[in-house]
Amino acid sequence: QGRDGSARLANKIQAAEDRRAKALQVKLPIDAVGDKAARVEALKASDNEKAAELLAKNTEKLSEAADRRTAVLDEKSNKIAVKAQANAKRLENQKATADIATSH
Repeated sequence: QGRDGSARLANKIQAAEDRRAKALQVKLPIDAVGDKAARVEALKASDNEKAAELLAKNTEKLSEAADRRTAVLDEKSNKIAVKAQANAKRLENQKATADIATSH
């Protein structure tokens, strides 16, 4: 009967070890899934940072292009204003000439 008792105890110990090993096998994939999820989140964060940097660079390029375009338009506007002033002066001179001609 002593042998039977020690055999049963050995079987119980073996069954407990088997359950523990099985539990570890289940736990490892769960940990791996957790690790994978953490890596995915890290990659997403990295991608978001890269996207933000790219957006900032593109915004800066667009802003520079807008500044250049504004400078070109300002220059054209100034040229038009100078021509308008010259035309106004010329018309003023023509009117003065016409006034002199009609007064004689």
